[in-house]
Formats: sequence, C-alpha cells, structure tokens
Amino acid sequence: MTAEAPDLLDLLTAVADNPTPLAERYRERSHAAMIAAAETSADRATIDPNVVRRLLSNDHGLTVDPRILSAQYAALRARGVIQRTGHYVESDDRLGRNGGKLLRTYRFVGGAA
Repeated sequence: MTAEAPDLLDLLTAVADNPTPLAERYRERSHAAMIAAAETSADRATIDPNVVRRLLSNDHGLTVDPRILSAQYAALRARGVIQRTGHYVESDDRLGRNGGKLLRTYRFVGGAA
C-alpha cells in the first residue's frame, strides 16, 4: 500500500502557508512587488509577472524562493484578491532560463491593490 500523493492544491497550500520567518518575508516581498507592478501599469491594477520578477531580482537572479512566488499568485487568486486577465506576456527572464515562455497576467480585484 502506498501513500496517496498530495494534489496540487495541497502542495500550493503547504508552500503558501509555510510558517517560517524567511517564507513570510518572501510572501511579504512578493505581495509588495505585485502591488508595485500593478501601480506602474496603465490601469494601476494589472500585474505583469515580468515586472514582479525584476522587482524581486538582483544580478544573480530571483531573490525569493520561486515556489513561494508561484504559490503566492495561487493563494491570492484563491482568496479572491487577484484574478487572471486572460492575457499573456512573453517572459523576458534570462537568468532563470524561462525566456520566451508565456506568462499569465493578473489584476487586483476591484481594480486597486
């Protein structure tokens, strides 16, 4: 008998709810970067993941755990804070080798961060 593998929602919840102080700082920084990205967008609500990543990166790459950043998007969507726009942008990431991949854009619900 084998243990049942956790489903994706369980995994995202575990990453998003990681109680360590470092994970909490990553979540806070990720959320702040999403707000800053939205505030610089034309409608002051749309989150471009390229902008978020640039705000959270240095010369060596992303300065937060990418799993926590991804889980933060999922957690904020599940709580109804952000929603998918239905639009995509091409990733301009070169250090993480994700350049050229399509990324969803999001919008803060209610149009404000």
